[in-house]
Amino acid sequence: MKRQSLFIGTALALAVFTLGAFDNYNQAFQAARKAAGAKQYEEAFKAYEEAEKLAQTPAQQYQAAFNWAETLRRTKRWAEAEKKMAEIVAGEKMTPT
Repeated sequence: MKRQSLFIGTALALAVFTLGAFDNYNQAFQAARKAAGAKQYEEAFKAYEEAEKLAQTPAQQYQAAFNWAETLRRTKRWAEAEKKMAEIVAGEKMTPT
């Protein structure tokens, strides 16, 4: 059990360290999707935030923000999900295509 805890702790520390090291949108977005799929939601939120910042097109910005909102919804963080969706709707430069 101790070995398993050490492994999990090391994996989480590595994940947190790499979150700030994205070179581009695709790296951040893929890391966010992977973290969300592994139910590591806090890491996913951070990576989606970074992906939104690194987005080079309105479609990328929309994709990151929408997936971020959906992950918030999946974790039943209703108020935060609603706020994120409102940001998407209000974002004139953000488009799904």
